[in-house]
Amino acid sequence: RHLYLRPPMLGRLLPLSRASRVLSVSVAARAMSVGIRVDHAKECLAKADAVCFDVDSTVIKEEGIDEFAAYLGVGEEVAALTAAAMGGDTPFHVALENRLKVMQPTKQKLDTMLAENPAEGLLTPGISELISELQAGGKVVYLVSGGFRQMIEPIAEVVHVKKTDIYANIFMFH
Repeated sequence: RHLYLRPPMLGRLLPLSRASRVLSVSVAARAMSVGIRVDHAKECLAKADAVCFDVDSTVIKEEGIDEFAAYLGVGEEVAALTAAAMGGDTPFHVALENRLKVMQPTKQKLDTMLAENPAEGLLTPGISELISELQAGGKVVYLVSGGFRQMIEPIAEVVHVKKTDIYANIFMFH
């Protein structure tokens, strides 16, 4: 029993407690045009053993790869490729490869960007409280992303998610 929350747009309230009311969450049903079923989402959360959160535009406010690309000076070009991938126009692996070719990331540039942009400032308001509430209720929280582990680990540390509970791509620098 796992619940995967990846709201396409943060919108409807999914109140679990007073602390988590600050985070607005819509369920994946919105993306499938079947409507919002908040009561059903609450029921699923109550029964779930684990909750998987998408990181980009959910746990954090932005798309991490787009932010890194902007830092590298190729933000607009990479954002267009990201939009095409998210819209289904380009297979994920092809879009990722294309974005990385444009970005030409290095470990040094990534480390510098991460140092200049602390994870605390990237979080969606209320996400720390929501994750804490879920963990206090015995739920295992996973961070799942098409982004990169090196960019997600600092976020996981801030929201107290174990590194073993992150599923993401890994930059391989040569």
